[in-house]
Amino acid sequence: MALVLRKIITSFLNPLPILIILISVAFTRRHKRLGLTLCAALYLAGTTPVADLFIRPLEERYPIPNPSPEIKHVVVLTGDMFTRKTPLSSSGCSSTQRLLTAAFLCKRLKACTLILSGGSLFGKTPGAFVWGNILDQLGNFTYIAESRSRTTEENARFALSIVGDKPFYLVTSAYHMPRSVMLFKSLGGKPIPYPADFLAEDGYNLTDFFPQGRNIRKIELAMHEYLGLAYYSLIKRLFHQR
Repeated sequence: MALVLRKIITSFLNPLPILIILISVAFTRRHKRLGLTLCAALYLAGTTPVADLFIRPLEERYPIPNPSPEIKHVVVLTGDMFTRKTPLSSSGCSSTQRLLTAAFLCKRLKACTLILSGGSLFGKTPGAFVWGNILDQLGNFTYIAESRSRTTEENARFALSIVGDKPFYLVTSAYHMPRSVMLFKSLGGKPIPYPADFLAEDGYNLTDFFPQGRNIRKIELAMHEYLGLAYYSLIKRLFHQR
């Protein structure tokens, strides 16, 4: 129940409904100047350069390393999963990029074991099982489906129960990597960050300066990560003070 409540609360981090509510309140109370300012903020939040200002610092924290054949395990976090017609559709775009990045990395390492870390929420099929189905169709991969975890913290706990104290490559979305590394290291893990699913653009064109829904999503994801980092940093400080 606590996990469900957390998911509901974090869903309100989306700047779109927040700004729409504030704009509605401002115009209802006849604060026209404030309403126009919030409209401008909503416009800017939908543009690519502004959205990238939020998500780029997270994505640039860890560069993509050169693979070392000495590393034998690749832990990949499933992320959001959906209940859709096919396993590939159920994986979603970002999650599929994580899986493909991990699969390509494993191919380069020649011999490795993929640890697919992701359980189920709201009765959905565990992400690890969805990915296992996809990998079975892609080729001959050695993998372990860790299907109990429902949060990043649980990803770390259950994946480390398999990997132990050995170094391993950690694959997740680039914006999600700083918080993931923090949690894995806090539990004694030795992750080597291997980011995937980059969302910030390398260049812009004219259309990027007009609002687009995907940019609102970038800001939502970034805010979720910043709050998560702040939360776990606070917990860590309180723990050490005791």
